[in-house]
Amino acid sequence: VWLKDGNGRSIDPQQIPAQLGLQHLANDPYRALVYFTREVAYDKPRSGEVAPEFLEFYWGNWLRSVMPLEGYDLSDRGDYRDAVEAAAKKMVALAPDEIVGDSGFKARELGGYSSIDRKELNKVAGRKLNYATRYKKALAEGS
Repeated sequence: VWLKDGNGRSIDPQQIPAQLGLQHLANDPYRALVYFTREVAYDKPRSGEVAPEFLEFYWGNWLRSVMPLEGYDLSDRGDYRDAVEAAAKKMVALAPDEIVGDSGFKARELGGYSSIDRKELNKVAGRKLNYATRYKKALAEGS
């Protein structure tokens, strides 16, 4: 169990929502950002190694410490794409043997790439971000 809230703060097991579902779980914008960097700046290791549990959460926790999101409107597809690219640049800048934040894992062990996959970034910007930003706008409008 990942014992942190949507802001990266530690929680007690009793604070885990009793039910699953969007209405019960808190959004972690950094974990969501990492979702969009998959295959852009990292991918789950596939070379026989077992991917660490909570891999995306480790990346997200580290990004929280190195990349403020206040300058991005994550309900705007262009801004969100810029945030994904900025996060990807930070991720690929790590040396393969560099420890990712306080995870205890090296960038290589968390599937870190050495360069951004621009083709995949363009796919993410066109497809996945479109769905995400439309959903965020619908929530904001109350529909």
